[in-house]
Amino acid sequence: MGQVVKWSKIKSFFNGKCSVCGRTLAKGDEGWYCRSAVRGKRLRCPSCKDALLAESDIFVRPKPDRGAPAPSAEAKGGEGAGSGTGSGSGGEGAPGAGGESPVPGSGADGSAPAPGSPDSGEGAGEGEGSGEGEGSGGGAGEFPDPGSGAGAEGEGEAESPAPAPSGADVEAAIEKAVKKAVAKALKKAVLPKRIEVVVPGRPAVDATGQHKSFTELLHLLALRQHVWLCGPAGSGKTEAARTAAEKLGLAFYAQSVCEQTSLFHMLGNRTPTGEYSRSLFREAFEHGGVFLLDEIDAGNSNVLTVLNAGVRIKNGRPGLMAFPDGMVVEHPDFVVCAAGNTVGRGANRVYVGRNPIDGATINRFAFMDWDYDEGWERSLVSNGAWCDRVQALRAAVTKLGIRHIVSPRATIAGERLLASGLAQDRVEELVVWQGLDAASVGRVKAEVA
Repeated sequence: MGQVVKWSKIKSFFNGKCSVCGRTLAKGDEGWYCRSAVRGKRLRCPSCKDALLAESDIFVRPKPDRGAPAPSAEAKGGEGAGSGTGSGSGGEGAPGAGGESPVPGSGADGSAPAPGSPDSGEGAGEGEGSGEGEGSGGGAGEFPDPGSGAGAEGEGEAESPAPAPSGADVEAAIEKAVKKAVAKALKKAVLPKRIEVVVPGRPAVDATGQHKSFTELLHLLALRQHVWLCGPAGSGKTEAARTAAEKLGLAFYAQSVCEQTSLFHMLGNRTPTGEYSRSLFREAFEHGGVFLLDEIDAGNSNVLTVLNAGVRIKNGRPGLMAFPDGMVVEHPDFVVCAAGNTVGRGANRVYVGRNPIDGATINRFAFMDWDYDEGWERSLVSNGAWCDRVQALRAAVTKLGIRHIVSPRATIAGERLLASGLAQDRVEELVVWQGLDAASVGRVKAEVA
């Protein structure tokens, strides 16, 4: 009988003793375990593994009755006490001499029953499935899965499976993970740095989130210095002048000029009834504010020279200017911001309708380059992929020397059209290519690809 029992090689998960030689097996030591042996004879050291078991040390497992219901996980016996909980898949039940702790580590010799041996206190049965049980008594009794408990003659411990988390626990874990992810993203994010413009004698002005040259423009206008913004179409010159006026708390006036803009558009005129019809320039000159002279390089040079008296260097003394109704004193907060695509020297390959402006007019302004600011452009839209596409096409147009404008207006308008459901190729035709010949479009696309 002792020759046919099966021994399994294990690593002890508690301190025990060899049932043959008495050698101590510490936690983690290799040993041999026999589930067919009676309590106190199941654990052996490697040296004693081949020693035969006496017939009295072996119990015979009865053939399971498949029609019988699985026994309860409870194990009850006679004397002694033991308790434990656990769940697991059990094997066949066998007679026991009494109640034993339903977990590994409960035995006279400190040995642990193999997981899945559902011995009961008295009687026999088949233990399959999972369950929780409590046992009390003395002698031998085993539970089908590792739990925790104490027997009469030995101790052992094993962790039971953690209970399933509740809905509240899951929500708390999700919230914690989200907060951690957000904190990590914010740490990596490049947040806009607050920018303030401070001019002596005036309150600080917030210039955060504006064009890269906006702070200098704000500084000059705060000093009431007349400025000429020179930059490509769609670079934000008009918007910058308007925003600067708002930041400075000044009124904003705007007048676009061309060759047909007359003296009366600038200074006003007398009506047939003799009444004076005021102009926007007159309002700004008399009451203060930022006057935007838009498209100045498209204006009539002779007409613009009329404004020279009003566009003067501030020298601490208020200026005077003649209007159809008389002489008017300049308001101390009057300042002109001119905007053009050239520096006033005439047309070029792209801006063919620009005129040479008289040197006396040009001499009255501080000149600022106002080129495309692609970082600011990106902040105006949420579709980053479209913005990248427009900027790549712009770079290719510039590199190839093609006479064509790809401005941030294409980025802003294109985003709205894409969001409405139009295909990207169609959007590019509408707001990027704008009638550019097919050969040039092909060259640009090939450069970007």
